[in-house]
Amino acid sequence: MEIQIGKEILYLTDQDTMRVSVSMKEYIDALEEGFTAKGQGMVQMPPKIGADPDEYSIVHAMPCYIQTNGRLGQKWLSVYRKNYEIGFPYLSGLILLNDVRTGFPICVMNCTHVTGMRTGAVNGLFCRHLANKDAKVVGVIGCGFEGRTNLEAVLCELPGIQQVYAWAPRMPKVLDYCKEMSEKFSIPVVPVEHCEDCVRQADVLIIAGPGGHGDEHRIIAHDWIKPGCTILPVNQDSHFLRGALASAMDKIFIDDYSSFDYLKGKGHYEGIDPYPPRLEDLLNQKAPGRESHEEIIIALHMGIALADIAPAWVVMERALQEGIGTLLPL
Repeated sequence: MEIQIGKEILYLTDQDTMRVSVSMKEYIDALEEGFTAKGQGMVQMPPKIGADPDEYSIVHAMPCYIQTNGRLGQKWLSVYRKNYEIGFPYLSGLILLNDVRTGFPICVMNCTHVTGMRTGAVNGLFCRHLANKDAKVVGVIGCGFEGRTNLEAVLCELPGIQQVYAWAPRMPKVLDYCKEMSEKFSIPVVPVEHCEDCVRQADVLIIAGPGGHGDEHRIIAHDWIKPGCTILPVNQDSHFLRGALASAMDKIFIDDYSSFDYLKGKGHYEGIDPYPPRLEDLLNQKAPGRESHEEIIIALHMGIALADIAPAWVVMERALQEGIGTLLPL
């Protein structure tokens, strides 16, 4: 399949993006290339432009241009945290990709699957460079889609993992997760009754529960965390008691200063240095990574446009190779 630029676009539904054969490792590799370029000054990515229709909802425009490989596009994302009350998923949106030579749009895809995969992949990339290679136990807080993709990414990077513990507030959801993940990855995935039991045993801790700017989800105390743990949250510091990050962490990494500043203004990251090292600094040897087995390290990523546009191009190119999607006239 081939796109006639200026005359048609490729449209990919959510099901199409799931059918395209792009592995988690390929997502992680695309992000490593993109974040390395960002650290070399080769990425144009303005801060998110958005509106907050109410205290539970955001809509963001997220443009990005990766100069090293000509990948250009933007994500138009809605996060409506109360959608579950009316039977809708909380996240929806589109990714639009443009031909860098002419500016014409060449692809529009549903962003749901790509967003979930890239969220796991960013943490997989942090895991690749920060986790202890002899880690044996993963703890998972939150058993939704991102709990699934983050576990896949960690297991992709740490094949020596022997045990997974999982916790979420609703036990039926945890049991479904454990059954599905045990079968998918041929590894014991065990439910635990209390969040603390999950945290204390983890060499790598995935926190994929719902976020927010208030205190409703804050439950994790600093003294629950095991020495040497690598912590991979999806939704900022929303699950840590206030002050826990500053008390417990030996090293903190982030993905982007402007997004970090925005969230600090919303009440997150209390007591943290305003300029912690970024993932791009780690990849370009501008900041040290793990320097001892006992260090507790947390990687905070805010969900930036680069993380969507870099793998979305891989998805589009593979879809064209595999004949997946629909060509629509402009």
